[in-house]
Amino acid sequence: MRSKLVYGNSVRSVLGAVESANADAGVVYVTDAKISDRVKQVATAPSNLHSPIVYPIAVIKASRNQQSARAYVQFLSTRKAQNIFKKYGFGIAE
Repeated sequence: MRSKLVYGNSVRSVLGAVESANADAGVVYVTDAKISDRVKQVATAPSNLHSPIVYPIAVIKASRNQQSARAYVQFLSTRKAQNIFKKYGFGIAE
């Protein structure tokens, strides 16, 4: 049996390959694995082996919709939004 390694061009393409059984396993973010009911998470990389994954948010100064953008940022800071983030495996910034 020959081992093989296939690179995907995105996490979602890797997830799709595993979901469709075109790959036996894949390395994806836990948050992507959690949205699929066709894959099973079998391991997690220890946090000391990678840098934290951070998704920043900011209101763009040149935005024509600054009020809406600020309201969206404010919503993402609410308990309701944080509970949704946690449900799908995201941590909450301190």
